[in-house]
Amino acid sequence: KPRVRSLFRLLALHAGAPIHREVIQEALWPGADAEAGARSLHVALSALRRHLDDAAAPLDGHLLTREGEAYRVDVGPDDVDVGRFDRAIAVGRAARARGEVASAAFAQAIDLYTGDLLPEEGPAEWVSERRDHCRRRAVEAAQGLAEEALLAGDHATVVRACRFGLELDRYQDAFWRMLIQARERAGNAGAASRDRRAYA
Repeated sequence: KPRVRSLFRLLALHAGAPIHREVIQEALWPGADAEAGARSLHVALSALRRHLDDAAAPLDGHLLTREGEAYRVDVGPDDVDVGRFDRAIAVGRAARARGEVASAAFAQAIDLYTGDLLPEEGPAEWVSERRDHCRRRAVEAAQGLAEEALLAGDHATVVRACRFGLELDRYQDAFWRMLIQARERAGNAGAASRDRRAYA
């Protein structure tokens, strides 16, 4: 059912960190009173536990665990694509801070970013902030990758990174400038002219 799927997505988004039941209730049943929200949460948790226990049965464990008044899905950050994305961004940032090449980490982040986070949840408040955060980090990764590729003379990667970034934020001047510069350096005057018109 939709609420059970939303509950699973909410718990998975936190990659193993416990979430207090009141936070879950407010996120998934914001208009319900405390008693009705608690009942709805109990029903959804029972349904989700059945599904997850079936999945975890070969592992002889429980994927959904309770810790006091909080619940969590027993996975690590690397078991969730958002966790791997965040780690790739962190590795890239750390490399840049040390003056090292970060392009491999940023390229991995771009590959992991396949679009808006959990679009099936619509404008739900519990996901919208994280969705915007991921989008901003993806733009950051694309810009870092493009900058390093431009310095290395890897024009194809510059074009790929800039086009990716412009799909997320069409008004980023840096992407347009690097894209046009890469086209010109690659000797593709026609594409550079088209991109210059699109930028204008």
